[in-house]
Amino acid sequence: MKLLYFLSFSLIFLFSCDSDELSYMEKHVKSVRYYLPAEIDNQKSFTVEYNSDFSVKSFDNIDNITYDNGRVISYTEESSNNPTKNISLELDGNKVIKKVEVAGEENEEFILYFDGNEGQPYGKLKVFDSFSVVEIYEWTNNNITKALHYTIPSLDGELSEIPDNIYDFIDNATPTESVSIQYDNYPKTFKFFEGFYEHRSYSFQPFYTESFQTQNNPTLITIRIHSSSFPKVDLEIHYKNTYDENGYISKQETLHRQVWVWEGNNTYKEYDGFTFEFDY
Repeated sequence: MKLLYFLSFSLIFLFSCDSDELSYMEKHVKSVRYYLPAEIDNQKSFTVEYNSDFSVKSFDNIDNITYDNGRVISYTEESSNNPTKNISLELDGNKVIKKVEVAGEENEEFILYFDGNEGQPYGKLKVFDSFSVVEIYEWTNNNITKALHYTIPSLDGELSEIPDNIYDFIDNATPTESVSIQYDNYPKTFKFFEGFYEHRSYSFQPFYTESFQTQNNPTLITIRIHSSSFPKVDLEIHYKNTYDENGYISKQETLHRQVWVWEGNNTYKEYDGFTFEFDY
């Protein structure tokens, strides 16, 4: 009986240790390879360099990163075909304003709105020539699970005053796009992207699940386009993740599925997205 008790206790202890290791072992991506399955021989890659505290030093075409109390406040974005972009993220109360300077000309790209946690915005405002785009985010268990996109008329591409409350700005507008996101329960792999809002790599554009301070990895993103004059369009991004022994993604495959609904008929189209492979 004592032997049975001892073995039972030992098994519980071993499983508890394994669970703790999966929960608390922190790993950092060192390199990323990405390709389309049909073009596997045309892989592209980049490395991620870290400072001694594991804050990001550089990755892809991002360099010269500076921080203030752990928050990214400026960096440069290199390009082989375009001038270097000097990007700053200015904190203004509960807002972060992203400014981009190219060849001596500076423009405000967008404004993020926060309520406490500076890594988890609840909204974004981006002003174009004749309209503005507003995004409202819903957070659940430290992950963005829903987002609503609005298109609002602008005043000649400018705002006379930046609104302190983005909800007042959208008023009673109807969303033009809605997004829902499902996640796994494993540690986030794209953590090195956090704070580099709307960074576009050479061949792919990360979703806000990467650049915002989320906790886990998406498994399904569903984007619904709302329109009264066009067919209803849904875009689904399916993620097939392969995990290593510590619960981190070693390989991520994506499948894109489009659905058009028009006059009661559904039309489907599927195609492979990028495949990512990670080294730690």
